[in-house]
Amino acid sequence: MLCARLCLRILQDSMLLPGKGRNIIRSKESGHVLKFLSVIDSINEWLGRLIVYLVLVLGGVVLYGVLARFLFNAPTRWTADAAMIIWSVYLCLGAGYVLLHKAHVRVDILWSRLSPKKAAIVDLATAAFAFLFLVALVWKGAEWAVFSWKVNETSFTILRYPVYILKTLLVIGAAAFLLQFIAKFIRDIRLVMGRSVE
Repeated sequence: MLCARLCLRILQDSMLLPGKGRNIIRSKESGHVLKFLSVIDSINEWLGRLIVYLVLVLGGVVLYGVLARFLFNAPTRWTADAAMIIWSVYLCLGAGYVLLHKAHVRVDILWSRLSPKKAAIVDLATAAFAFLFLVALVWKGAEWAVFSWKVNETSFTILRYPVYILKTLLVIGAAAFLLQFIAKFIRDIRLVMGRSVE
């Protein structure tokens, strides 16, 4: 409930209309909004910098599997599982970082012709779909993770790794992605209104 109130307040603060005697309040509240956005950016930047090293681990695991199979004729059964786990963690925790750096795939035929303000309007128009998907992902993911912890779920593969850890990381990654999406949404609103986004 507190989180909902905070998000509502931030959205209200970011959309304040200019009026008599509100300039001082607006600049103070804008500072809070920008600080909130900066905290979200820092969380996703930190996560992105942390998981970048998983690519090296993933490369090492795949290389080991290939060398063992083709060079030493001793195929391993665990490398495919390990690579899948590492790749899953990388994808889950990296989505917010990718959104922060505007690196998600989009159709540039249309996008490159739009001004930043018009692009923000298009983003705002489609934001409801992404928001609903991310909220559902966090909500259902949390339910699955809690259940997985309760039953001490493990995989049926040769590694028998704890699935509950992977599901928990999915929820953390989805929550970080949702927060970054909210930050982008607020920035788009501020951009459309002609206010500072940084």
